[in-house]
This record gives sequence, structure tokens and C-alpha cells, in this order.
Amino acid sequence: MSNATNQTLLLVEDDAIIALHEASILKNHGFDVKTAHSSSSALDAVHSHKIDLVLMDIDLGRDSADGTETAEKILREKELPIVFLTSHREREMVDRVKGITRYGYVLKSAGEFVLLESIQMAFELFRANLRLKDQERESRAVVENIADAVLRYDHEGRFIFFSRGAERMFGFTAEEVLGKKGTKTINLQLDSDGRDQSTMLVDIFREPEKYAYNENENARKDGTRIMVAWHNKAVSDDQGNVLFMQCIGRDITEQLKLKQQKDFLLRELNHRVKNNLALINSFINLKETALGSPGILSDIRSQIEAIRIVHEKLYQSEDVDRIIFGEYIEEFLYTVFESFTDRQVNLQIEM
Repeated sequence: MSNATNQTLLLVEDDAIIALHEASILKNHGFDVKTAHSSSSALDAVHSHKIDLVLMDIDLGRDSADGTETAEKILREKELPIVFLTSHREREMVDRVKGITRYGYVLKSAGEFVLLESIQMAFELFRANLRLKDQERESRAVVENIADAVLRYDHEGRFIFFSRGAERMFGFTAEEVLGKKGTKTINLQLDSDGRDQSTMLVDIFREPEKYAYNENENARKDGTRIMVAWHNKAVSDDQGNVLFMQCIGRDITEQLKLKQQKDFLLRELNHRVKNNLALINSFINLKETALGSPGILSDIRSQIEAIRIVHEKLYQSEDVDRIIFGEYIEEFLYTVFESFTDRQVNLQIEM
């Protein structure tokens, strides 16, 4: 095993002879070792020295708190890897230390190799945990700073995460919704379209692809209803079992209102333009009748008809500034030939 460099261990052992022996082993492998024989001296050492890892005897004598209590006190103040040392083999003792830390449990009789390997494994696990926490902090910072709502819920439809963006959007705090079902907070039992959202929340786990993008009505805390566009993704473990649903939602209420207003204005504009063009066409008919020369104003009529066709194509198109020219020219030519002659004309158009 390679020698340790700049790593300081705190050995907490009430038996001075055992402490001396274990400290000697550790020092021979390059560790700087601080020794404490009681709970209070262990806490003092943590406060006064830079400790990288604690080797904690579980039994610290009658006049001291035991190792598990001391470990809990240390962890409340500092984040450190703690490896427990004991002579006990009972399952109860193992369960006691598991509830405090997961960095290891070593029998004093296990020998030098096991002790040193346990220390190295504890260091590696601690570094991995620190990296994971850094990644979680970075991810949370990103999530908390986006305006969209980010939330997660389990198979029961209960929320397990509710971002700041979700708080702002729905008016609930995370504390008010975590652990509760969506239908008790932001999801409507029945929305304005008559959809049962409790069924939807169950169905989304069965067919997550179906709901990858979904727009539905939601409720704010004050009772107002908003339309939200959701991007939903099932998060699974390595075996493919769905752990939870992650949903990112954006309030599209105002966007939909604007679209409805735009559609109304376009319908109104279309209606008025059609009426005006029909009125102009009627004037042309009256003028030709007054002149006693039917068809004399056919060139003007054709121009009006061209405008009508363009308008109709624009109204029917998804793009209000583009038309399909092939369809336009074909319809226009048929209209022109129908207005100029009573004979049947066979048009062949190539373009």
C-alpha cells in the first residue's frame, strides 16, 4: 500500500495501550495521527486540528459518551468520514453505526491490512460523495434559477421535488406540496375539457412517450386556472424501472390568449375583405349593365378576382405572408378563362 501524504487521522480509543499500537501502525504508513481517549477530547481535537478522517471506537468507557453519540456530535459540526472500530460482532452493533455513517465498520481483530484498506476505501467514498454533492448543488442551482416550473412526482402522483420556478408559477411553496398528490394541489380533478387528470397522472407512467409533450390546464393556489405546456420525461434506474417523472412546465396562458385574439382578428379581416371584394364585383356588374356592354370591364374583374384568390390562399395557409404559387396560378387561370369565354377550355399548365 502506498504511504499517505498530508492526511491526518483522529484515533478515538479509550484504551491507551491499544491506541498506542494502532497509532504506531498508522504512522508507519505515512499518516499523521492525533489521539483522543474520550468523547470530549475527540470533539476538542476536531475543533483544534484539521482532521481528514476519524477512527472511532464504539465503546469509550463509562465516563464518556459512546462512539456513536460522539460521531453524531462531530457530524453536526463538520463533514468527515468516520470509520468505526469495535470488538463487537453483533448485528445490533452494525445496525447502530449504519444509521450514522456508511464509511465502514472494522473489527479490531481484523488485522493491519483490513484496517488500512478500510481507511483508503473510506477516503475514496468520501471524495465520491463530495463530488456527488457538488454536482447536485450545481444541478439544483441551474434548476432553481430557470423561470420554468420543474417538478418530480412518484408512482402515487405525490410530489418529491418542486422548484422555485414552480413556486412562482403556482403560488405554492415546496413545503406545501411535497408528499402530496398533484390532484390535491396543482392538478384539476376535471379540467375545462372534461379530462380526468388523476387518470392522466397514472397513465403517464404506463406510456411516458405519449406525454413527452403535453398541454393541460392547471390550478394556482388562489384558484385561478392557467394553461401549461409540459415536457415530461421518465427517469429510470439501471434496470429500466421508472423511478419518477420529471416535468418541466411553461405558462402559455397569455400566449394562447394572444393566438385566440389573432385568430379572431384574422377571421374578422377575412370576412370584411370578402365582403368588400364582392361589393366591388357587384359595382362592376352594375356598370357593365348600365353601359349595355357585358364583359367590357372583364380586365378589372380579373384583377379583382386575382386579389380574391390571393386573399383566400393567404387565409387558408398556415403562413399569412406566403402562398403556394402553383395552386394560385392554376386557380387564377381557370377563373380567367371561364370569365372570357363560354367555350370549354382545356388548360395544360407546366411550371
